Amino acid sequence: MHRALRYRLRLNPHQIRAMNGLLPRAGVGIDVGAHKGAYSCWMAWRVGPQGRVLAFEPQDRLAPRTAQSLRALGLRQVRLFHSAVSDRCGSAAIAVRRSSTHGASMEGIRGDAIDQQPVAIVSLDAVAAAERLPRVDFIKIDVEGHEMAVLRGASRILERFGPALLIELEARHHAGGDPTAAAMALLAPLGYRGYFFDRGGRRPIEGFSAAGHQRYGEGAYCNDFLFVRA
Repeated sequence: MHRALRYRLRLNPHQIRAMNGLLPRAGVGIDVGAHKGAYSCWMAWRVGPQGRVLAFEPQDRLAPRTAQSLRALGLRQVRLFHSAVSDRCGSAAIAVRRSSTHGASMEGIRGDAIDQQPVAIVSLDAVAAAERLPRVDFIKIDVEGHEMAVLRGASRILERFGPALLIELEARHHAGGDPTAAAMALLAPLGYRGYFFDRGGRRPIEGFSAAGHQRYGEGAYCNDFLFVRA
């Protein structure tokens, strides 16, 4: 509860406000990279008991604790999958830090004290089919550089349902390149418009520059992007 309120009131107020405006009551939300469940909580509170939230968290030391926390809050509309999300189903390895649960990535992590943890992987299209989802309204993605694989694995969802997308995109996870161009190349043909968030709120993605907006210690660091189908 404390973490969810911290996100809403301090860390990501504009992002959660935008999500609440796009995720309807009794809707379906998907949280890819649920971590400790802050976004899962807000999705669940928004859709209410008649809605559904599918949350995905691959880390062994996090998934059971997050599931327990969601149950303790009475959020029965949330189902947590102990798996990573990609463009296929099967198994792989995820890099995790021994000292922190932050930054785990299917793309690897630089530095010392890193473990490779076996993990089940699924695609969102496969899960949506297995769960017989009648709709998908909102997807949040925070996967430390593996975003395009997640999107490729959700191609049928994107084409059929056109959910709004909140994606963390950082050039530092893409060999210094700007991943927003790749995201727009995939999403624009489906009718999506892009936006980024700064301290003042939502801005058109055309005004974003990785060189100007993703420099640590120099102004606001902008790494959250909203994509909405017109």
